Amino acid sequence: MYLEKIDIQGFKSFAQPTTLVFNRELTAIVGPNGSGKSNIADAIRWVLGEQSLKLLRGKKSDDVIFSGSDTKGRLGFAKVTIYLNNQNREAGIDYDQVVIERNVNRSGESEYLVNGSKVRLTDVQILLAKAHVGQKSYSVIGQGMIDSLLAFTAQERKDFFDEATGVRHFQLKKNQAVHKLEQTEENLVQAELVLTEIEPRLRTLSRQVRRLERKEDLERQLKELQTSYYSTLMGSLTADLEKTSAHVEHAQTALNALQTEQQSIQKQLDALDREQSRSDSYDLLQKKLFNLQQEYNALTKKKIVLESRQDLDLIKTGNQEQVILKQRLEYILHTVRTLETERSELNKKNAAAENVLAEAKRHRADQQHKLKELERQLLHEQAATDWDAVASLAETLHAEHEQLRVRIEKLESPEHVSGFKQQFAQFAEKLAGFLSRLKVRPSNQREARWTQFTAMNSALEKLVTELHAEETAHELRKQELVLVNRQLSDKAREEKELQRELSSDTSIRQEALSKDLADLSGQLAEKEHAMSRLRSEIDSFNKLEEDKRNTLVASQKKLRTLQYDFTLKNNELTTLKVEMAKFETRKEELDREMTQEAPGLVLGKADHANTEQAREQIATLKKQLNIIGGIDTETMKEYQEVHEKHTFLKQQTTDLRSAQKSLIELIKDLDEHIGKQFQHAFKGINSHFTKYFKKLFNGGTAKLMLTMLEDEPEETEPEEVAETEPADTAKTAPHHIKTKRFDYMIEIQATPPGKKLASIAMLSGGEKALTAIALICSIIANNPPPFVVLDEVDAALDEANSIRFAEIIGELVDRSQFITITHNRATMHQAQILYGITMGDDGISRLLSVNFEQADKLSA
Repeated sequence: MYLEKIDIQGFKSFAQPTTLVFNRELTAIVGPNGSGKSNIADAIRWVLGEQSLKLLRGKKSDDVIFSGSDTKGRLGFAKVTIYLNNQNREAGIDYDQVVIERNVNRSGESEYLVNGSKVRLTDVQILLAKAHVGQKSYSVIGQGMIDSLLAFTAQERKDFFDEATGVRHFQLKKNQAVHKLEQTEENLVQAELVLTEIEPRLRTLSRQVRRLERKEDLERQLKELQTSYYSTLMGSLTADLEKTSAHVEHAQTALNALQTEQQSIQKQLDALDREQSRSDSYDLLQKKLFNLQQEYNALTKKKIVLESRQDLDLIKTGNQEQVILKQRLEYILHTVRTLETERSELNKKNAAAENVLAEAKRHRADQQHKLKELERQLLHEQAATDWDAVASLAETLHAEHEQLRVRIEKLESPEHVSGFKQQFAQFAEKLAGFLSRLKVRPSNQREARWTQFTAMNSALEKLVTELHAEETAHELRKQELVLVNRQLSDKAREEKELQRELSSDTSIRQEALSKDLADLSGQLAEKEHAMSRLRSEIDSFNKLEEDKRNTLVASQKKLRTLQYDFTLKNNELTTLKVEMAKFETRKEELDREMTQEAPGLVLGKADHANTEQAREQIATLKKQLNIIGGIDTETMKEYQEVHEKHTFLKQQTTDLRSAQKSLIELIKDLDEHIGKQFQHAFKGINSHFTKYFKKLFNGGTAKLMLTMLEDEPEETEPEEVAETEPADTAKTAPHHIKTKRFDYMIEIQATPPGKKLASIAMLSGGEKALTAIALICSIIANNPPPFVVLDEVDAALDEANSIRFAEIIGELVDRSQFITITHNRATMHQAQILYGITMGDDGISRLLSVNFEQADKLSA
């Protein structure tokens, strides 16, 4: 390593930027007194970290800044930069060139930079100490040092020899290590003190955290159990609800279907009832038939009367056949009355049957109304009504209804009604038979028939009387009886007329009567045809009514079955709805229980666990949680903070103890290395000192006397060792770490030739200067620094000694780079580069340079 270049700006008299370039040869800086050439040595000393203003020849920090002149104003800062060649890596950093810069401003702010990066003064000192360069080293030697070297105090001489022997770097490292050790031990004490304070709290928090963890574990188990328990219960209830809901829906659908079918059948029944109301058509047909029958009977009677008249005429004329005819007419009239009487009886029976039928229908309607009312009450009051009693009453009503229905069907049956009709038809047929068999007899029978006619006429009058009596007794057949009486009266009149006609003109009357009889026979045939047609219609109507009645009976039976099924299905639906309501109530209760016991619980998949066992386990866990009680939720947070702090402090104490141990070992190693290095270097310096002293004095003796002071160990702060577990805070007894303090005294003994001196203080000024130069040269020879700056160290030497000194410098140039500030010709003669420093009226130092090798080449 050597100094390649130095840049100076604003430092003392170098106001303008000034650059001095060096090589490994001897460089001499010359100039008149006061030109500022020694400011170059001060600049180098300042950039190397010199803090002594006395050595810098100043009183305050801004004295190093150009203070101005008459023609140049003062500057606000000063900057010095040196460039060190570090290709041999002597500085200990991986750079070919090390650039160290120091600047300061008027405010006193100062900074150091190494290769452009800001660093501390300590960093600069350590960096330079590795290369044996520093502000306390012998790299920069001034005239003052030469004068005071022999008069150094013991500490100053020690510092000088520490640098000279090369232990300064290790001393700095040791001092740094000791300082770090002190800080480490102080930090260790503080950390252990804090540990002592927080460990009781940590133990308390640990217990609370264990309780909290136990509580959280129990709560987790409780939540899992509750999730399983309530999920199982809720799943079961939900399944039951869904199943019951499906049953309810199915039952409701079936009930609706039954109700629809029931309504349909009821509509059919209503339609049949309406068809029953159409019996007026049947009555109309019956009335038409009755009227036709009346007309037929009237015509028949009229015919009989006409025939009787004809018979009377025949009798009067002596026609025996007329008499027979009259007799037969009487018989026919008697038969007619008999038939009318039977018809009247049949009408009575028919009216009674119709009354019974109407009463039965009304009673049936009442019973149906009551049955529907009871069924409606059963649907709405099943919970409060004795079903068995209602069912029994319903069966009784159904039985009565069935009996009435049978009676009604019997009364309404065509067989019953047709019985009357058949009897009536039989009588009509008998009457027709008599009429068809009625023939005119011969005249020889006419008398007998007249007698018979008279008897028959008497009987006829009797029958008319009886008919009038029957007419009074039967209101429903008054009109018929009136008609019969009127017809009888007409017959009587016809009879008288016939008798009158017979008496007047028998033949004419016979012809008229025959014609009337023929007309009556035609009318009777028409009436018979109409009556036959009406009977056919009535039979068809009866058949249709029979079919309707059969349909009505089947529909009523089916309706009763549907009503029964409807009741059963409705009961089933009611039961299902009650069951569903129970499930819904249980679900609501379970929801409330979940909200109360496990708020915010999210149900999961049911695992079909034993719910009773789960309930017991839940109760047990709750009991355990109640025993644990409440714990501050901030406990865990505090525990984590305290535990982290404790862990950090434990790790810190471990690291600090490790660092303490490492530093102690480092200090011991440095002490040992310093001792060895110093002893070895001291011997070399002592040897060279004797050599150079003899050379400078041309004889005499000189040596260095080393006196080691008592090795008093230094005590560091006590080390305390704490247990790692918070439960045990016992510490080992404190002990002291002892380090070796390397103190010594060096005495310089020098005896010039021909003299015998007791102390160097008795040397003359020149002898002291030569002795100091010899000592410095011996140090340089033994431990060569990268560069040496000699600031007029040869000023006090005469010409002969200057030559000897120049010769020694010439020898040492091969080991170190020399930059000398001198007035000595011999020294300038040894230099390869010569810088001249001048100063003008403006007070600014300026630089002139001459390279002798280049000058010799140019001159040649």
